[in-house]
Amino acid sequence: MLMYAVQPMLGEQEREIVGRDAALALVLLMGVWSMSHSRLLFLTGLGLVVPTLAAAWLASTSSIPGVDLVGLAFGLGFLLFMIATLLSIVLRSRAVTTDTILGGICVYMLLALAWTVVFSMLEIAEPESFANPSGPLTKVPQKGGLMVPELLHYSVFVITSMGPGYVQPMTRLARAWTGLAAISGQLYLAVFIARLVGLHASQLRRDA
Repeated sequence: MLMYAVQPMLGEQEREIVGRDAALALVLLMGVWSMSHSRLLFLTGLGLVVPTLAAAWLASTSSIPGVDLVGLAFGLGFLLFMIATLLSIVLRSRAVTTDTILGGICVYMLLALAWTVVFSMLEIAEPESFANPSGPLTKVPQKGGLMVPELLHYSVFVITSMGPGYVQPMTRLARAWTGLAAISGQLYLAVFIARLVGLHASQLRRDA
């Protein structure tokens, strides 16, 4: 949540100081740490995160073509892996606790971040897929970060059905993926969060 609140407010100078992908790197590293209870999960997550961080470093120090897309692809793979792992834990839980509900909320936050990565990949592969009132979004520079900063809060607006905000999808593929993001956000809230709340209520009735 700090990533969504703080990163969009950083200007170019601040991003250069803290690193363009520092917030993303922190989320990925915390995700790997959360899997340290299982050797298999930890090693799998580490195998996806290390190439992501390496690509982020190369993107900021060199002009290797395609390194940003490779980094984002590995980052997306890890986010999907983490979402699947958290969902599995949440759905297998027989007792719905506060931690279980918070786990479901984490999945929702990670879903928004995963769509940010997808939108960023599209904008990098096909520039001007998204635009704001002042014109097309600035493509991530060759010596820059992986994610397009404007698309971070765009994905939050979309999956919460608040509307796309000031950023608008300009191509057919961008509009299609925006629609899929909105559908996934609403389906998640309707199915999984509602299920958790329902199980929690039935648990309280059994204990009464």
